[in-house]
Order: sequence, then structure tokens, then C-alpha cells
Amino acid sequence: MKLLSHCNEVIFERRELETAYRLMAHKGTSGMEGVALFAGRIDNDRALVKETIIPEQENGDMEDGLYFSVGQRELKRIARYLYSRGLILIAQIHSHPADAYHSAADDRYPIITELGAISIVVPDFANSPINYLNWAYYRLIGRLQWEKLSNREISKQIKINGFS
Repeated sequence: MKLLSHCNEVIFERRELETAYRLMAHKGTSGMEGVALFAGRIDNDRALVKETIIPEQENGDMEDGLYFSVGQRELKRIARYLYSRGLILIAQIHSHPADAYHSAADDRYPIITELGAISIVVPDFANSPINYLNWAYYRLIGRLQWEKLSNREISKQIKINGFS
């Protein structure tokens, strides 16, 4: 069985990132975070993103900040869909109102939990033109342990087709 944790590269198609970005920008117009998932397959030591999944999500504001939530019914629907297509979750992406970083809630409550998964955080509610270099990238290295990727690691591990 091929494992995401053994992948040296995660390859995105620009159109898949743009689909997620549009959702986050739309949610941001209401002052809310948005989340999307990236599904695909493993090919040798590369994870290939094949599609974007926009989950049904609840968004809100609590005392200590904004949140998004994807319910159990939706998670089960997504799991069945992935299984029927022979896909796995490779990455998740969500927006923040200001800086791009992994909050304590992001660390504790990820949607994707397979070692080697990627979590991307987009700043400013995705309200500016897409700039992949301003995003924060994290990799799951242990149970609820996310490691921020350095610029060097990003350039080695994250590839975006259709972006130069």
C-alpha cells in the first residue's frame, strides 16, 4: 500500500487551487473562513491532486475567533465518494482573516489526518489575487503534529502545474 507519508512531492493543478480560492474568497466577503479539500492518488513517491472537494460546512464566529466545521454526515459522504473513485485526501486548505498560520484549533481539529498530509492556510480571507508564495504550508508529521514547511521545503515538496 502506498502511503502519503512516503511522498516527496505533492503536485497540484492550478485550476484545483483556484476552485478552492474562489470558495474562500466568497466566504471571506461575509467575514468567514472557508475550507476545501484536495483528493487524488499516489504515484510512486508523488501525491497527485486530481480534484477539489468543497464540503458542506458551517462557518461562524466565537469568542476566541472564527471557525469552520464539517459535520459527520458530510465527512461520511466524502469518505464514500473517495472510496468509490479510488481517491484519498491529500491536502486541505482554509482561509484566515489576517495572517496565514496554523492556529491551535487548526492543529487539533484537522479534517485530514493521514501522516504526510498537507494543510495550507491562505491569509486575508483570500481577498487579493492568488499568490501561492504568501500561503503557509504545513505537513502532518505525527498525531496532531503539524510542521511548517520552510520556503526551501515548499519549493522541493509542493509543485503547482500551470503556475510559473
